[in-house]
Amino acid sequence: MAGVMRDSDLAGTGSRPARYWLVVNEEGDVMRPLTLDASGKEALPVFSFEEEAEMFLWRAGLEDGWHTRESGAEELRVLLQEGDGIGLVALDPLPEMISTSTVELVCVSAERFVERLRRRGRSPEGRGAS
Repeated sequence: MAGVMRDSDLAGTGSRPARYWLVVNEEGDVMRPLTLDASGKEALPVFSFEEEAEMFLWRAGLEDGWHTRESGAEELRVLLQEGDGIGLVALDPLPEMISTSTVELVCVSAERFVERLRRRGRSPEGRGAS
């Protein structure tokens, strides 16, 4: 069903931990994730596959230290809970969504995303998923 987010979409399936991809800029020991403006709210773009993140990076014309980085559920939880005003998660956005102000169509609240990650980590089928 379109538009319905399942726990398995967020936290992997079975004993396979969920993996996500971010676009980041790392300067020394400091990782700065790319964020997008979604109708005045800060959104963290999160990608399901490395190729999607790389395509976003290339099509958005990001250079100067920006690259893709694999991330797990635990790291995302920490990032979103300490995220300096990140209120939304943009799931697999396209760069064109930024210029057309439609990125919020693929966003969920950071709280909802984190809660789904937590619930999935506690479910029997999610054992071992982080």
